[in-house]
Amino acid sequence: MGGKRPFGTARLRRANIVEARVRPGDTVIDRGGLKGRVVANIDRDEFSAECPRGEWAYLTHGILVNTDEAGLVHYETAEELSLIANA
Repeated sequence: MGGKRPFGTARLRRANIVEARVRPGDTVIDRGGLKGRVVANIDRDEFSAECPRGEWAYLTHGILVNTDEAGLVHYETAEELSLIANA
């Protein structure tokens, strides 16, 4: 392979970095331009008061984002998200 990464490795690494640092209260934007505030990072077991663990932990993984345009959106991975600002 001559030093090249396997297909998709960079994308996975980026997703893992975003998932690891995104916390409730942070502002994110997805590839389609949908902007919102993180209300839960299920992978890190971090939930805001408006998104209690007892109601959402059944999802087992991912990030919940409260958006103005679409309401609550569940992203299975952070692959589509970019961090705009920390809380």
